[in-house]
Parts: sequence; C-alpha cells; structure tokens
Amino acid sequence: EEDHLAGVEVEEHLKDAVEGNLRLKRLLSRDEEEDLPPGKRRKLEPGEAEKAAKIKQLLTKWQLAADAVVKHVCENCTLEELEEMDKSGYCPDKFNQWKS
Repeated sequence: EEDHLAGVEVEEHLKDAVEGNLRLKRLLSRDEEEDLPPGKRRKLEPGEAEKAAKIKQLLTKWQLAADAVVKHVCENCTLEELEEMDKSGYCPDKFNQWKS
C-alpha cells in the first residue's frame, strides 16, 4: 500500500478511501492467480478442487463460462447440489427478462 502512495500527497479524510480501493484492487487481482506457477497458487482444501472442476464443467456445459453471477452462485453451492444440477439436466434461462 505504501508503495502505491509513495510521493503522493493524500488528504487525511481520503486515506481510507484510497486504502479501500487498493484492497479492492488486490482482491480483484486474485483472479489472475491462475497464471502463477504452482508454488504461488492458493492451496485448495480437500474436495475444493473437485468442486472447482464441477463448476467449470457446468459453466462450460451451460455456455456461461464468462458469467460471474452464475459462477458466484455455483461457488456457494455444495458439491452434492452441483452434481444434482448436472444429473437433472438443469440449465439457467439465459433469456429471462429479469436477467440483466
């Protein structure tokens, strides 16, 4: 954080906002971790790799690999729920009027 602010004068009342933006930038950059070598990647808990593979499979099957909302919902499902969605043939409605 200090490196980004080096040589920049920030008023006291704006420091929290600047620090918040830097935190957000770091969180968003975690998406780029896939390009890192194996030693630098986040360690997955047992079963998490299987869940991630199932999510990727479903998103590809549904042709929604770039849809962050569907990915977020899937990440909050259990592996059993994901497997049930796969077995049932469920597919999100891509053309629903409520979908933005």
